[in-house]
Amino acid sequence: MSVTLFQPKRRLAAFVVCLLLMRCSFSQTTITFVSKEDNQPVYGVHLYDCDKQLKAVSNEAGRVEVKDLCYPIFLKHYEFEDMEIAQPIDRIQLAFRFSELSEIEVKPVNKMELYNTIINTSSDEVKKNSGVRHGTYFQALMLVDVSKADTCYVDRSASVAIQTENDKKAKTYSLFCANARQSIQNFEKTVMDTSAIIGFMKILPSFESNFDYDLMQKKKYKLKFEENEIDYTNTTMQGLRFTRETTNAIQSYTTYFDASKLLYWSGSSVIDKPYAGQAAFFNIDEGSRTYSFDAQRYEMNGVLNKTEMTMFYNGALYKVYLVQGFREDDTDWVESSEKVTNLSSYFKSVPYSQETSRFYVFE
Repeated sequence: MSVTLFQPKRRLAAFVVCLLLMRCSFSQTTITFVSKEDNQPVYGVHLYDCDKQLKAVSNEAGRVEVKDLCYPIFLKHYEFEDMEIAQPIDRIQLAFRFSELSEIEVKPVNKMELYNTIINTSSDEVKKNSGVRHGTYFQALMLVDVSKADTCYVDRSASVAIQTENDKKAKTYSLFCANARQSIQNFEKTVMDTSAIIGFMKILPSFESNFDYDLMQKKKYKLKFEENEIDYTNTTMQGLRFTRETTNAIQSYTTYFDASKLLYWSGSSVIDKPYAGQAAFFNIDEGSRTYSFDAQRYEMNGVLNKTEMTMFYNGALYKVYLVQGFREDDTDWVESSEKVTNLSSYFKSVPYSQETSRFYVFE
C-alpha cells in the first residue's frame, strides 16, 4: 500500500528532472549565425540564456562557443530581428530588420556586463591540466641622460620552462632556467654607479607575481567603469577599451576576445607630472601590464610589464625605461632540472658582459 501511495510523487519528481534536463545543454555548444539573405556570417550577435544572462557574442566567423547553456535562448543584433530559440541548433539564420531605424527600439548592450561575461567564460575555459611552457624570459633597462643625450643599457634574458600543477582551485608554478645572460653598456658615460643603475630593475614587480593573472583568479581582472567610459575598439578583432581621466592621470584598459574568450588584456596608468626644475624629483610617468592567451590550449602565453620614469639625480635629469616579460617559444627548450624559486635572485649569480646584442629593443 505504501509503495502505491508514493509512486505518483516519484513520477512527478522524475518528470520535473526531465524538464530541467531538457532546458539545459551541459556540454560545450558551438552555434554559427548567418544572414538569411546572403548566408554570410554575422558578427556581434548577443546570445542570452533562459535566465536572460548574456553568455556570448559572435566572432567574425559568426560563431559562439558556450558551456552549460539553458534554453530557450534569446538573440539580439541591431541589424537583425530578435529571435527566441527553444531547442539546441548549431546553425541559425537571421533576418534583416525591414522597419525604419527610427521605429526600432533596440536596448543598448551593457558593455560592463559584456566584459564580466567574457571574464567569467574565460575563467571557466582555462585548462586545469598540468603542463610545461617553454620560452624566453627577458628584462631590460634603458637609462637616458636627457641633458647629455647619453644612454645606458642593461639587458638580461634566459631560457625558461614554466611547469604548472593543479589542484581543484588553483595552479602552482615552478620555474626552470638555462642559458642566462646579462649585459651592461655605456656605463662609463653616466654619473651613477653600477648598483644604482641595476637597482632600478627592482622597481618592476617580481616576475612570479604575473601568475596571479592566470584567469583562474578572476579578482585580478575586476574592473568598475561607467558605460560612458567604455568603447568598442576600432579593430578587426572584437574588443573593449576602458578609459578614465582625472586632473593629471589617465587610467586605461584594453581587451580583445574571440567567441567570448579573452585573448588579450592590457592595463595602464599615465601620470602627467612634468619636471619643473625641482632639486629633487621622481615620477612614474607610465606603468602597464599586458597578457596574451593561446586560443587553442587557452593558457597565458605572453607577459609584458613596462614602466617609464623621470627623475632628477645628482645634477642631471634622467628618463628611465624598464621592461620585463615572457615570450612563449617552443624551440627554446630548457634541459635543466634545477628549480628556480625567484628569477631576480637567480640573476645575481650571472656575470655582466659588455656585449652589444640585446634581446629587447626599446622603441
